[in-house]
Amino acid sequence: MQNELNLDQQKSSFPVVSEGNIGHDLIQTVDARELHGFLECGEEFAHWIKQRISQYGFVENRDFVTFRENSQKGRPRQEYALSLDMAKELAMVERNDKGKQARQYFIECERRAKQPVTVDGLLANPRQLLEITKGYALQIAEKDRQIEGMQKEVDAHERLDPPPLKWSIVMFRKTEDQHGYETSQARRNCLEVAAG
Repeated sequence: MQNELNLDQQKSSFPVVSEGNIGHDLIQTVDARELHGFLECGEEFAHWIKQRISQYGFVENRDFVTFRENSQKGRPRQEYALSLDMAKELAMVERNDKGKQARQYFIECERRAKQPVTVDGLLANPRQLLEITKGYALQIAEKDRQIEGMQKEVDAHERLDPPPLKWSIVMFRKTEDQHGYETSQARRNCLEVAAG
């Protein structure tokens, strides 16, 4: 078929798909500037990406992340790392041959990424192992922050809980004694049994 892709032959001309963090997830990402160049949109990059984000409702830290990178002119420029899903959608909405090629390429990248990873495969690719480890470290740090917040809530609730029954009974007796009230022996016996 004429439209089929031979990924290994054409791979170098496509935008690079790499692992990156969006939100707290380690996922496959695509550089938006590379995608824009590949799609040959004809629009200025900054206008194109902002318009697409607005028009299609993409959400930062879910579909993409932004970061500043120094350009050769010395002024930092806004860069975008896109999720593979966002890159596929952007390729599709271009409605041209390049968009179709890019979408097919991203689908193939996704299919390959879903193949099971073996220990030998990870050991042969230290960069991938490092990225996976970083992703898990970020997830663990986030869970630790959540646990810390929950522990503070638990501590606050413990401070607000009523005091133990024995302590309440002791305070009750002291109050009665201070104000000269007499407690019957039967009531004292009941209080002592309740206090344990």
